[in-house]
Amino acid sequence: MKVLRIWNAAIAQVCAEYPNVHMVDLHTPFLGHGIHCTDRRNPNYRPDDPHYWYFENLEDPNDRGFDAVRRAFMLEMIKVFDKKGS
Repeated sequence: MKVLRIWNAAIAQVCAEYPNVHMVDLHTPFLGHGIHCTDRRNPNYRPDDPHYWYFENLEDPNDRGFDAVRRAFMLEMIKVFDKKGS
C-alpha cells in the first residue's frame, strides 16, 4: 500500500501540471475486490459487493473490474464537462 501511495502521489503531481489531464482514482474502487474479497476480516471488505474484480492472472480486471474502470472514467468526465458547461 505504501508503494501505491507513492506512485499515486507522483501521478497526481504530474496530472496537476497540465490543465487538460485528469487523474481517475481506480485504487479506491478496487480496494476490497482482490483475492481476499470474501474475507470479512479484511479491513477493505465490501459487504455490499464482496466480488472478485480481477482476471485469473491477478493483474487485469475481469468484466466487473472493467465495468468499475468504465464507471470511474465516466464519472470523472461528467465532473469535468459539467465544470466546463457551468
